[in-house]
Amino acid sequence: MAVVPEDQTPARQMRRVIIFGTALALLAGCLGVAAIVISRASESHAPTSPRAIAQSEARRLGSPSSATERSALAPDASAALPAGRVLPIGSNVRLTGPWHQQGAFANSLARVTSRAGTSRAYELGFMRVAKRWLITFVEPT
Repeated sequence: MAVVPEDQTPARQMRRVIIFGTALALLAGCLGVAAIVISRASESHAPTSPRAIAQSEARRLGSPSSATERSALAPDASAALPAGRVLPIGSNVRLTGPWHQQGAFANSLARVTSRAGTSRAYELGFMRVAKRWLITFVEPT
């Protein structure tokens, strides 16, 4: 009769298989949860409402880069304006009024505050182009 070492018995081997399978299932579950949390976290940082997307575009008007500032404007609006900046560098543009939308066009009141602290109200017009809301007009109120 052959003697089987104690750690090689079928019961011990089965126990190891069960422990290994359980550990593998727990690891797969943790990785799945981590993937869901990471994907939702990245989605939550991107603006999703039309107003939030438009606010993001309006902030570009205060950018130090003239190219970034102009990228917030609809092509026709950019072409109609004289060369140079639309707003002084560092201006803060914040949508303050209600969002009025009709199809691919919208408008909202905004408050533009310069670096010096002066503030003025404007009406901004927007046009949806792909997933962006480009500014079509900036009018003092």
